[in-house]
Amino acid sequence: MLVFALLSLGLLAGSCHDTTGPSPIPSSTPPRPDILMITPGADALKLGSTAMLTSVVVSGDGMRRTVAASWSSDTPEVVAVGDDGRVRALSLGKATITARFETLTAAQPMRVVPDYEGTWSGEYRLVECTRLSGPGPDYCRGFAGAVLPLRTVLTQNGSTLSGRLELYSTTGRELVEAGPVQGSIEASGALVLTGVTSSVVSEQPGGTTLGDWNTVVAGDGDQMTGRFVKNRRFQ
Repeated sequence: MLVFALLSLGLLAGSCHDTTGPSPIPSSTPPRPDILMITPGADALKLGSTAMLTSVVVSGDGMRRTVAASWSSDTPEVVAVGDDGRVRALSLGKATITARFETLTAAQPMRVVPDYEGTWSGEYRLVECTRLSGPGPDYCRGFAGAVLPLRTVLTQNGSTLSGRLELYSTTGRELVEAGPVQGSIEASGALVLTGVTSSVVSEQPGGTTLGDWNTVVAGDGDQMTGRFVKNRRFQ
């Protein structure tokens, strides 16, 4: 009888739990909705360049899948976009690229910037020379007003640039200073370069700091202008 009573109690308890037990607590966090993204997230193109955009659906659980979206540009004369997502930078300015897939939409602002990439060769003029310290002859007398060759080699990725600046002797054959430079293109289209070159001539250690280089390519003339401060020590 003792065994039967225990078994009956167990059955009754199980029956009671099935009919009147507490309901599962609902989750307080609703599932996240799917979103549409445009990749890569480039915000600028060089004039005349092309790029391929891709539309990606990110589900609520974080899974990503590439989809075939429909594409459009609000300013196709600036940035044109094809059915496959390929964009072409046709003229300087701004545009918004939109991708649509089912009920989802994504937009990406994009601007077309001048193409500064390449090798620029020219001259720089020492307009002013100030002696800061040290005894000896007045070296500024031989440098102020001098016109010297320079060259810069730039690589451009959208609105960001990097490269190398080289300063030469009066003959243009001897490299005097060299160093890395970095640049960015402002909303106006002007290129701002910064960097520091170092002397390669042991007898004249020193360097040049690009402290005020802000320039715009002048139409079809392909001209670049800038300003920098040069510091040099003489042994």
